[in-house]
Amino acid sequence: MIRLYDRYIFSRWLRAFLITFGVVSLLLLMERMYDDLWDLVNYGASFREGMLYFLWIMPHWVPILMPAAVLVSSLLILIQMHSKREIVALRAAGVRTFKITRSLWAAGILCAGGLFLLNGWVIPSSVDAANLLLRNIEFRAAESAGDKPQDIGTVDQLAFANELGGRLWFFDQFNTRSYTAQGAHIYLTNTERQLIAHTEAREAFFDDSTKTWTFIDGSTLYYGERGETSGMRIETFDTWIPQNFREDPETMLALSRRPKDLSFKALRRLLATEELKSSPALAPFRARMQQVWVSPVMILVVIGLAIPFALRGIRTNPMVGVSQAIFVFFFYYMLINAFTVLGAREVMTAQHSAWAPHGLMALVALFLNIRRV
Repeated sequence: MIRLYDRYIFSRWLRAFLITFGVVSLLLLMERMYDDLWDLVNYGASFREGMLYFLWIMPHWVPILMPAAVLVSSLLILIQMHSKREIVALRAAGVRTFKITRSLWAAGILCAGGLFLLNGWVIPSSVDAANLLLRNIEFRAAESAGDKPQDIGTVDQLAFANELGGRLWFFDQFNTRSYTAQGAHIYLTNTERQLIAHTEAREAFFDDSTKTWTFIDGSTLYYGERGETSGMRIETFDTWIPQNFREDPETMLALSRRPKDLSFKALRRLLATEELKSSPALAPFRARMQQVWVSPVMILVVIGLAIPFALRGIRTNPMVGVSQAIFVFFFYYMLINAFTVLGAREVMTAQHSAWAPHGLMALVALFLNIRRV
């Protein structure tokens, strides 16, 4: 049964949450505009393209912004009620702390569910759209500047290890637009990680429709069965199309980026790559993936931390509780980053590194609430 004080607390919390969320979003937008606006202007982006880019990039901040907004709004509403003796009046009427704050818990559950949906569907699409738009603007600017087509979107020294297939790829230069490479090298190893063949080609390109690689003007040096130099032979070719080379350039490029720069969809595609199932290079991406899944739990933990710090004694300055809660919140974030590093370095599993900081802070919140009662 929803009581009058539940509606009263929830309505005041909602106003505080929307104001906090809006103000901090505006500050983050101004910071991002300060970093990217001049680049967009120099690339010749139109006003519409600039607006679309910032619109697409804004949902990316929600997983960081929402827990902070929930904390600030919860602290604000509880401290205001406590300073006006409204909490004392409710407690004197026989209302327990949980009943007083149950509307905040309901709001936290709604925010956590919304963040889970955003992480799964909205944020990945918006981040991919923003990255695609920015890349197209950069390519168009390079074309207008008179750059050669083969130089636009080119990255130097791209490497990729397919441990399942026993192939190590290395490109001197790789074009992200045309999926063409200059100076391609493929090292083939056996199950004992001994080099058995080395293919070198002047040029290579990937056909996205057929998912096949084509190597042009190259040669393959074959070693002995166990990598011995005796019995070596070399074969040259003008064009070679291997049918078992299924490595995707998108996977190669994603693996060369930082985990936090990839969207949820890109992380999911990368972790689903069959060739990388046993690769230790996936550990940071796996830890990031688990962190994204578990992040909604932080909202509920934050509410559990806000309540005991806000409902301190009447004679205690409310700002003391606010400062302590904010300090604990920043410590919470540092703890998440520390455990993410442990998961990325495989000191602990990705699941444990994702859940451990939330579990520890949940125990702290439970202890503080029990002491409060």
